Amino acid sequence: MPQTVGDGLLPRRSPPPLTTMPMRIFHIADAHDWTVAAASGSYERSSRDLSLAEQGFIHASRLDQVESVAQAIYADYRGSLVLLTIDPTRLTPPVVVEDGGTGELFPHIYGPINVDAVTAVHELRRDLVGRLVLPPTLTD
Repeated sequence: MPQTVGDGLLPRRSPPPLTTMPMRIFHIADAHDWTVAAASGSYERSSRDLSLAEQGFIHASRLDQVESVAQAIYADYRGSLVLLTIDPTRLTPPVVVEDGGTGELFPHIYGPINVDAVTAVHELRRDLVGRLVLPPTLTD
């Protein structure tokens, strides 16, 4: 019978090495939630309608993932949104690149975001048909 992870005989798989971590990661935030966090020094929202305490981590994305996340999660959101640019080397909590449930890998932040790790805040706007679009100043 083959041994499986978790039976105490094989070690658990460790997270991917930080060499796979992008130089910057991104998080879509409600503008009001970010304003409150910036004043307090700590951001603790995971995703739309979920806190860090409820989810266990904060969802983040690579730049090439932001638009699809915006459309999938925030297409019908009517509040003001901002895109946080985060330097993962400045974060106090660990960041782990993990499967987001579809086989695609996403960075997950396992603790509150210390606001000094946020290097830029961009307002997210909608195009003429209502789709969220990235600020033109963002490039790979």
